[in-house]
Amino acid sequence: MDGMREFGYIEARDFDLVYRSAEGALDVLPALAEETVRLKPDAIPAAAVSTAVPARKATAVIPIVCPALADAVHLGLIVSEARPGGNVTGIEPHVAGLPAKQMELVREIAPRAQQVGLLTNLRDPKAHPRRKNCKLRPRCWN
Repeated sequence: MDGMREFGYIEARDFDLVYRSAEGALDVLPALAEETVRLKPDAIPAAAVSTAVPARKATAVIPIVCPALADAVHLGLIVSEARPGGNVTGIEPHVAGLPAKQMELVREIAPRAQQVGLLTNLRDPKAHPRRKNCKLRPRCWN
């Protein structure tokens, strides 16, 4: 809220902010998104795609602002990068071809490498597209 104050906005005077948190339990996000939509806010700031996806499923009307829209097309948050459409906006940090470039750099650094470890969170919505972009067939260890 410091940023809002820097611009002269005061909570409860200039705007109301209703807080909802899943406290790390991602499975409750859809219910929290539905509850938030029922409050009819003017906008929904989503901290990450993990919150933007359930919010988008809960409303196609209320604007959703997400600072990092990783693979927004694949996740159904936008129609296309050229013409996003819909009610979700933000910055998409994924750069097409970046994982392949990273693998190219690995080959330069370690040309005789037989195995390369891809450290990722397979529950992260960005994991699948990045793996696919690298054309890797990773083994998964639990």
